[in-house]
Amino acid sequence: MIKRLIASIVVFVSLVQGVNAFPTLVLDAPDKNFTQINHTIALAFVAHGNIYSAAKEFYTILRYNPEDVYANYYLAIIYEGLGNKRLAERFYKKAIAMSPDDGKIYYSYAVFLLNQKRLKQAAPLAIQATKLSPFEYDIFYDTGVILVENDRLEEALPYFKKSLKFNPEFSSAYNNYCFSLATLGQYEEALPYCEKAVVMDKEENAQSLDSLAFVYAGLKQYEKAKDYYEKAVFIDPNIGEIYFHYAQTLQAMGKYDEAAAHFKKAGQLDKNFKADTRKLIKECRRLKNKNAAG
Repeated sequence: MIKRLIASIVVFVSLVQGVNAFPTLVLDAPDKNFTQINHTIALAFVAHGNIYSAAKEFYTILRYNPEDVYANYYLAIIYEGLGNKRLAERFYKKAIAMSPDDGKIYYSYAVFLLNQKRLKQAAPLAIQATKLSPFEYDIFYDTGVILVENDRLEEALPYFKKSLKFNPEFSSAYNNYCFSLATLGQYEEALPYCEKAVVMDKEENAQSLDSLAFVYAGLKQYEKAKDYYEKAVFIDPNIGEIYFHYAQTLQAMGKYDEAAAHFKKAGQLDKNFKADTRKLIKECRRLKNKNAAG
């Protein structure tokens, strides 16, 4: 789960649609020394969901001070929320060029690129953000997530660990650290982290339950894995990855019909699994017929 520190600025976009939720204030700053007033007005508009008026204020700031970093930065976030990728990227790049030592700008730009599936470009920006903001647990966590998305699991581990150092109550970091270890085949080392995440989530988070089940399956404790997969799909029956993992465990247990059904469900819920699940369903049928013949 990617967490944004800054993106809450645009959560009201769907609500505004031209509605002024804050009294319209018109103020042209006489010079760049007074643009802080416009910043205050712009952020007031943001707080009340009036994104378009906020953008107007930020443009007023840039008219008098084109080098204002945060006017560029907030416009990038606003345009990202409005779905204008081209302008969002333009303003992110401007903000970074003006303030190359501000970690949160690198971070927000990295998450923007991640959301565009531009994974390779996102990773170095996220890593740079951790160097510039070395005490922000969210930034370390999300950098770990970005590295996982780039299939750089071993590199992701220290970022999850650092996130836990700064926030030892962060269940998502325990979960992601565990699952990364398990994916690398380090099941014994992963187990206590998954157990910690499940306890912290009070067994109410399907993803942490899935990770713990995945670890038990890796340890060949299939009945335990099955129990936790059942809990996970009960809590959230719409995550294809959980059905896929569950199907793998059922296949290992020799429950080929159930495994095929779960592979099918995984492919229906998540198109990323479609190609694999077709092959695996055929494999389940082949193994069932082989066992029946033998």
